[in-house]
Formats: sequence, structure tokens, C-alpha cells
Amino acid sequence: TEPPCLPLEETGCPLCGRREHPIAIEERGWLGRRCSECAVIYISPRPPREATLATYQHDTAETNAFDLSEGGVAGTLHARRVLRLAARHHGGVLGLRLLEIGPGAGFFLSEAHRQGALVAGIEPNAILAERLRQAGMEIEEHPLDATSFAGRSFDAVFHRDVLSHLHDPVGDLRAIHQCLADSGLLIFETGNVPDVLPEQLRWIPDFQYPDHLYFFGEAGVRRLLTQTGFELISLERFTLVPEARTAALMRRCMQVARGGADARDRPAASPAATGRTAGQARGP
Repeated sequence: TEPPCLPLEETGCPLCGRREHPIAIEERGWLGRRCSECAVIYISPRPPREATLATYQHDTAETNAFDLSEGGVAGTLHARRVLRLAARHHGGVLGLRLLEIGPGAGFFLSEAHRQGALVAGIEPNAILAERLRQAGMEIEEHPLDATSFAGRSFDAVFHRDVLSHLHDPVGDLRAIHQCLADSGLLIFETGNVPDVLPEQLRWIPDFQYPDHLYFFGEAGVRRLLTQTGFELISLERFTLVPEARTAALMRRCMQVARGGADARDRPAASPAATGRTAGQARGP
């Protein structure tokens, strides 16, 4: 998406507040600036909050909400792994009060519901939200705040590939912290683009600007959790290299088939080029 003809807003690092950091990413006119001190890449100028929210309400993002929700065998296995982590701290899945931020098509919540969790979700896309309600799930469309779900608390909150889309990650994680019960658990996954070496960023084919407003490295995740009142329990890093290498090889083969002049000179991928961070943090 090209920068729209509407007022954009200058912003800074969400953790330290400083501005005018050097540009790390340029994509279709959008600028990603790197705060090395906080391990964050943020987009500035950026769309206002209303435009960001409308993107998801009307499903006009680069990738639609349904496609972002992993289903099938892989999705079921991933859901079961997350639920095992939650059960380890709660004493089981049965009766677990579970909230997912951005459930999309609801594959994760469906598996949690099947295992006996009491599930709820925040889904801004009205069509997907209604579909989940018809499946018997409690869904709200408004961003999480103190009035969500009549102010009740949850034993665990989960989100996947959501952190980079939040307009105010510090404020939103504080809202999550406030909705957690005593010793409640936050489990999430996010890409760790700031940990990629600057010269290797070019191997990432698409940063999906301006859908992605922030990228947090490992140090940035740790600092974000500290600032929002969480105690970090564990943090895992895992690579997407096999997936990235396959995609890069396929793109290269297509370029060769089309007679691309630079196809033979372009590296396929790098082990450090892309990865993910998964975190568990305890609330109040």
C-alpha cells in the first residue's frame, strides 16, 4: 500500500520516545527507523490510529485475517503446544479463562474450546467476529480496555503476529496486564526483524508496510514487558530459515525462467535473515 493522501503522524520509538532515528527499511514510500538502543524498528510517519483500526475492520491489510490464521494439522499442533504452556501454569486447560487478541478465523480458539477452555476473543473484523460468534465463542470487536468483557479477568492471553500491528504497544500490553488474573499468563509470538543484520534485511522480500508499525528484537521484547509490568518467564527464538530459503529459491527459479538479468547473482537466503521470538510473561 502506498502512503495515502491523508494526514500522517510523526512518531518515535515506543519504548524510549526518541525520534529521528536512521532509516533501516524503505518500502513503497514508507520508512522504518531503527532505534538500536531499544532494539525496535518503527514506521514514521505512520497512519493515524483511526486508519490503522479501519484497515482491520474492513480487512484491507496486505494479508487478510483469514490467511493469517493457521489451520490444518500445523495449526492444531501449534495450538496444542500453546495450550500445554498455559496448562502448565494453570493446572490444566479445562476451565481455563482464555482470551485471544486477533483470532482471525478462530482455529486456535476452536482447539482451546474443544479442550474445555472458556474462550473469548478480540477480533476487529466484523465478518470474522460474527462467524466466531455463530460458532459459540464470545467475541468483541473493540480494542481491549477496562470495559471489555464487562471488566472480568482472564487466566491467559494469547496473541500471534499481532504485536507489530498494535498502534500503541505499550498501552495495549498494559491493558492486557490489567485484564489478567493474579499470576495470569501472556503468551505471544512475533517476528524479531531488528535482530537481523542490516545488510541482510534485503533478503526479506516484503515487510508489509504500513500494516506492520513496529518490529521488536529480543532486547526490545524484554524491555517492553518490563515497562508494562510483566515478569518474563521464558523467551524462545526459532528460525524461519527453511521457509525463507524455499521461498527465495522459488522466486529465483521464477526469475531464471523469465530471463531475469540479476537472477544468478542474488543470494537465496541467509540463516540470520529472518526469525521469530516467542515469549511467556506473568502478569500481576
